[in-house]
Amino acid sequence: MFFRRCGILFIALVLAAGCASEVIEPLVTVEAPTRPAVLQVGLSDSLSAFEPIFYECATDIGVLVETLPWRMLRNQPKDVFVVYGEGGKVLTEQVYQIGTSPLVMIVHPDNPVNAFSQNDLLRMYQGEITDWRDLSPLSSYGGEMAVWGYMPGSELQDAFAEEIFTANLQGAWNVAPDPAALVGQVAQDALAAGFVPVWAVTSSVRVVPLVDLTFEALPLLAIWEQMPDAAQQAWLVCVQSELPQAEE
Repeated sequence: MFFRRCGILFIALVLAAGCASEVIEPLVTVEAPTRPAVLQVGLSDSLSAFEPIFYECATDIGVLVETLPWRMLRNQPKDVFVVYGEGGKVLTEQVYQIGTSPLVMIVHPDNPVNAFSQNDLLRMYQGEITDWRDLSPLSSYGGEMAVWGYMPGSELQDAFAEEIFTANLQGAWNVAPDPAALVGQVAQDALAAGFVPVWAVTSSVRVVPLVDLTFEALPLLAIWEQMPDAAQQAWLVCVQSELPQAEE
């Protein structure tokens, strides 16, 4: 009986050893995605009117847009920044132009001024002209000017300074947070003037021609931290198709 039990135990040990010797296949490992599940977009507040486009084009990827002044936004960790003008172009080599639009000067529709010169604009924004009669002494239209612009150091204000050929524009103008707000201020004040990208113009204001200079079309830039993948490129193409382009 003892040997029978030992025989049974020996067979069990052999079977156990045989099972232990079988090769166990390792679990299949899945690499973590190299791209974020949600695309983090930093949008300059000068382009805040276009925020809905960024979400409408997000059909295949998730998108989260944060809108801030560029001077604050550029220090945030984002996958892509979208700005107006040349601001921030040195941050990365992955820069794509996705739109263009020039700046324009606007006034209230009741304002009869028919043109601005480069010198007019320089003197207005440096505070050398404070009354509409100073701009056109023979005009019966007068009153204290309400000159509007943006925060010093913003890409819009810097672009305007370059357009009127001054590197350091010093003055005391009223500050609007974005182009839409500036249009609203000029629309309700017959003595107001300011500049906006042409896409922001509405029927509530009037565009004033320039006599001795031309505002060039400025780029709308998408600045990527790394090369966008196929889904991100498709999203960017959609955004580009919806953004304003300067007329030829």
